[in-house]
Amino acid sequence: QNRTHTCEELRIADCGKQVRLAGWMENVREVSAALAFVVLYNMGLLNFMERSREYATLKVLGYHQKEIRRLISTENNLLTGLGILCALWPGRFLTGLVLKLAESDTMVFASTVELPSYVIACVVTYLFSLLITKLLTRKVKTIDMVEALKSVE
Repeated sequence: QNRTHTCEELRIADCGKQVRLAGWMENVREVSAALAFVVLYNMGLLNFMERSREYATLKVLGYHQKEIRRLISTENNLLTGLGILCALWPGRFLTGLVLKLAESDTMVFASTVELPSYVIACVVTYLFSLLITKLLTRKVKTIDMVEALKSVE
């Protein structure tokens, strides 16, 4: 159970006690997950669009769609793994900072993040990345080689 009390259950007698009010956290998690998905998708789409000229060149050179998709997947997997590893320490620091800034005289947040939370965050990020890669590699078919290879004015 994530919480010991709801906001309605808190009384003056609870002053000085340590309580958990995490009932609203489910909504925060859902919104955070949606935001993470949107950010990752937009970054992936931007990367794909910027590199469409390179992918069109590979198609002209005789690479098959399957090979280009594998190249995109490998690159995204490596970047996701590296991003997760590089973000663990700054994420821990920023979490503590945000919780410290959100404190008031009457409410203090514990800024300890347990190992399962890190594991869940890493797994969810990696799964989102896999899903986005799957969505973006479908766009290899739609690359207009003539348009992509026109010289940039």
